[in-house]
Formats: sequence, C-alpha cells, structure tokens
Amino acid sequence: MPKRDPHNFSVYWRVKHLDGVELLRAHFEAHLFPPHFHDDFVIAGTSSGGGRFATGGTSYLARAGHLILFNPGEPHYGNTVDGYPWDYRAIYITPARLKAYLVGTLGNESSDLPYFRMARYSDEVLSMRFIRCHTLLEENGDRMEQESHLLDLLSSIFVTCAHSRPKSPFENWFNG
Repeated sequence: MPKRDPHNFSVYWRVKHLDGVELLRAHFEAHLFPPHFHDDFVIAGTSSGGGRFATGGTSYLARAGHLILFNPGEPHYGNTVDGYPWDYRAIYITPARLKAYLVGTLGNESSDLPYFRMARYSDEVLSMRFIRCHTLLEENGDRMEQESHLLDLLSSIFVTCAHSRPKSPFENWFNG
C-alpha cells in the first residue's frame, strides 16, 4: 500500500450523475506542478493559503478570492509559496459537456465554446460561490440541486470571465 503524505495530498473523482464533470480537492504544503495541460476547461478556487502558477508567460499569485481559469490545452505550471500551505478545489469540465450545457441553456447549437482570456479572476463573491458549489457536489445530496447550482455557477463564471475564442490572423488565409 502506498504511503500517504500528510503534507501533500489530493482527491480526484468523477461526479457519477454529471458526465464530463470531474472534481479535485487538494492540500499542498510543498509541491511543484511541472508544466502540463488539461484536455478540459479547468476552474479552480483557493479555499485557504495560496500558491503561484504561470501560463502564457505571466506568473500569478492565487489566494482566496481568486478563480484560476484554464482553457483546454493551455500549458501551465505552479508551486506552493515557501512556508504557506495551499488548499484549493477544481472543477474539470469537458468541452462536450460544456457545449451541451450551453445548448441547453442558450438553445443555440451553433454557439462557439467560450474562451478564458484571463488565467486569474479576482472576485470574492464568485470565488465563495465556487467553493460552496464544489462542496455541494462533493456531498451525497440532491442531484437536481447539485446540477442546478453547477449550471448557475458556470453561467456566472462564463458570462463574467469568458469571451469568444480569438480568431487566428491566419484563419481566413487557410480557410479561404
């Protein structure tokens, strides 16, 4: 049986009744995240402490009151800050699941997937809503209530923090 490190641990699981949604809860006291990316949209919130992460050539400090936002395929890395633990939660949502939510919510099957133009968004209220929703999804509660809170949260986050994906300057040249 593997040894458990009481100073650094994470729990990652799928929400059985929400296909395409996965959750992470982590506590790190001294940890380095090597450069990596996810195939899914990632939304994370710090519940206590703080850490540092970098993406797109910019370094950010993450603490309570911040949302961390990554688009699928967006390379990033991070670490704890010397002497400070970092407790955070994350929701991973597949592009297909997000598209289904958008079609169900907006009724527009041709709508493009949103794009986060910022990797860190500072909003204490939205961050607290994220932590509460994540905690609710972790509990064995009412499925309809969980999905309703998740849809409401995702709508708020994507309306506030996302835009249309920027067009490549070469897009018309290659397609045209």
